[in-house]
This record gives sequence, C-alpha cells and structure tokens, in this order.
Amino acid sequence: MSGPHWNAILHDVEMSPGMAIVRDSALTVEQVQKLEIVEEAAGQYGDSIVYGIAAVGELLVRAAESGELDKDLAMGTGWLIESLARLAGAIHEQGAAAGYKLRNSPREVVKP
Repeated sequence: MSGPHWNAILHDVEMSPGMAIVRDSALTVEQVQKLEIVEEAAGQYGDSIVYGIAAVGELLVRAAESGELDKDLAMGTGWLIESLARLAGAIHEQGAAAGYKLRNSPREVVKP
C-alpha cells in the first residue's frame, strides 16, 4: 500500500458525483459553476501554499545561519515542507482537471 495522498480528502473533479462527465455529454450549468469554483479555489489556495513554503524556507535558512537549527527542527520543517508541497501539487491537479473540463467539454444549451 502506498502512502496517503492529498487527493483522498480533496474534491476529486474526475470522480465526484455530479462532476463526472459521460463521454460526449454536455456540461450542465451547475457543473460549469462547480468547475469554475474548483479552478478558482485551486489557484488561490495553491498560491498561498507556495508562498508559505517559500517563507518557511527562508526561516529555515535564517535559523541555520544563526546556528539555531537543530536536527529535530530541521526534520520537522522538512516533513512540513514535503507535505505542503504535495498538497500544493494535489490542489494544482484538481484545478487543472477542472480547467481542462471547462475548456474542452461542450456545454448544455440553456433555453430561455
């Protein structure tokens, strides 16, 4: 068994009920709205995590420069950065999947 993956707890654009698209079917208005929300949230949260990782990296460098970086702090910070990077990647995958569906799937024609 492989280790845990962030997609296990994130919204899965490919498998979620109401989001899965049958081949050659059109996106409903509700599906388009949900996909737009996923794509936007993925961008915003992904950016926040990436900037946070950069800040933690800078703090790690400063701690090392001052001689205050012990093995436990380095290891804990390393595992945090690894987890955050995996989370950012999983969020990016979901945003990309939503964007792909929005750009490449036909849309249902709404009749007035």
